[in-house]
Amino acid sequence: MTLAQETQGFLAMDDGRTFRLGPITILVMEDGSGTRGSICVAEFRGEAFRIPPHTHTEHDENIYVLEGTLGVMLGDLVRDARDGPAELIGVD
Repeated sequence: MTLAQETQGFLAMDDGRTFRLGPITILVMEDGSGTRGSICVAEFRGEAFRIPPHTHTEHDENIYVLEGTLGVMLGDLVRDARDGPAELIGVD
């Protein structure tokens, strides 16, 4: 059974598949199986963690910070994404 089949409809706050990656807890609410691969929704929880620099060649990444600040590096540009506004990172 896919994640989309397990969680059809609306999700409660902590619904989805959870796993740990070092100091980060990742809650996957949509893995793409319910959207024909067009959208994945995941929440990253933790404090003072760093995701290594990486690129996306097949999809855009949209970041929405719920609380605190997230440092985002795009080439030589470094920005702080703060809670509230969304940050869209386009395909390389």
